[in-house]
Amino acid sequence: MRQVLRVGLLTIVAAVVGVCGSFVHAATARPAGLPIPYGLVLALLGVASVLVLAQQIAAGRLGKGVVAAGWLLPVMLLSLTSPAGDIVVASDARGLGYLFGGVILVGVAVGLPGRPRVDRRRNVSGGVDARLG
Repeated sequence: MRQVLRVGLLTIVAAVVGVCGSFVHAATARPAGLPIPYGLVLALLGVASVLVLAQQIAAGRLGKGVVAAGWLLPVMLLSLTSPAGDIVVASDARGLGYLFGGVILVGVAVGLPGRPRVDRRRNVSGGVDARLG
């Protein structure tokens, strides 16, 4: 039950990161006329951070996939054109970099093996703990 709650909360965090990244990815600084896409870097770091947490919290690929879908769904919805003609994630270089970069990160994170399970019945020496039988 705790595992489901943790994955559920992390999915909500992933959705918030996806929405925030969708609005931030286009931010660019121009020191000395050189464009630096710091928004894109921050957005992808946010995605990577959520996926690292998912790697630690989710026991299997299903949990990581649920967290990944929590990020992907709002990002894809915000990349569509609204009835008023507005769009948040445009199909320019930064928008496509955010979409493809995030999807690549998601694919790598879901494809990685989960954390190894720890057998709590074994002590440090490798024998079975006498208290647990």
